[in-house]
Amino acid sequence: VVDCFITHSHDYLMFFTNHGRVYWLKAYKIPEADRHAKGKAIINLLPRLEEGEKVETALPIHEFDDKHYLIFATKQGTIKKTELTQYSNIRVNGIRAINLDEGDELINIELSDGNRTIMIATAHGQACRFSEKEIRPMGRVTTGVIGIRFSDKDDHVVAMTVTDMTGSLLTITENGFGKRSPIDEYRFTHRGSHGVRTIVTNERNGNVVFVSQVTDDNDLIITTEQGMTVRIPVRDIREQGRNTMGVRIMRLNDGDKVVSVTKTVAIAENGQPIIPCAPETGVPPASIPPPQPSPEIPPDIPEPEEPEEPDEEPDEPDEKPEPESEKKKQPTPRSKARKKTSGKKTK
Repeated sequence: VVDCFITHSHDYLMFFTNHGRVYWLKAYKIPEADRHAKGKAIINLLPRLEEGEKVETALPIHEFDDKHYLIFATKQGTIKKTELTQYSNIRVNGIRAINLDEGDELINIELSDGNRTIMIATAHGQACRFSEKEIRPMGRVTTGVIGIRFSDKDDHVVAMTVTDMTGSLLTITENGFGKRSPIDEYRFTHRGSHGVRTIVTNERNGNVVFVSQVTDDNDLIITTEQGMTVRIPVRDIREQGRNTMGVRIMRLNDGDKVVSVTKTVAIAENGQPIIPCAPETGVPPASIPPPQPSPEIPPDIPEPEEPEEPDEEPDEPDEKPEPESEKKKQPTPRSKARKKTSGKKTK
């Protein structure tokens, strides 16, 4: 497992490969399967992949507009910003998304509006926070600029996220440990700096595998290398200082490691947030009563009679002229009497 995210049926899924190319596919073209299914091979969905080319990451896009940018981050610390509209026309055999140096590979791609804050994290627990405006928009076939510098030669970028001034920053290591820290504790640095420490990496924690901005409304879906998955609420992870070791998030089997973490929001089928259950009873709280009909409106109000009135009005003038025409055709009793009297005089 290399990635896990949530999307909709009519969204575009952009697949970025290790060769720096990008393909996109409609989400409904991916076959839906249950939780235990193997799925379908990506080579059958993207048959034009080159020899030795594999998908590194994927990104769901709803619409290609000129108000958003794609932020690229590579393993060697390079970062690039390109307008989203430059990726709207993709051929079947894919197009060039970024130029990669030899030995470099894509780590993450994020969608931004151009006014956010970039956070780049490394495997040894360093994080560099700087404004997105320090990155100028570039063309599609470009390499990018330096995003972060490494203090150790063995260090490399493992995560890149787009943040704002609210919420907290969640860091999770490969051995199942992690923590939350307020974003205010991460001071602003410039692009290309060494950054500050986000978590202590040692034998207990291991290297960092996930860094992202979260809130109390988010849930975490953590997937391991052996395919084990657990879902936990973010509010159960307490906030700690920036330079700390964190707490245990997930218990792993021997030899297993965390490889993917995704954040979700618990939403019911009607689109409203799910009401948390009480821990004692396991049922939702009774403070919110179920919806009931309002007693102010009586059920005997003759509301359906209102549309029937205009149907009867045009019928009335049609019925009135009918007896008048009949009266003109039929003689009145007086006229009959005059005819009789006139007949007698002639006789």
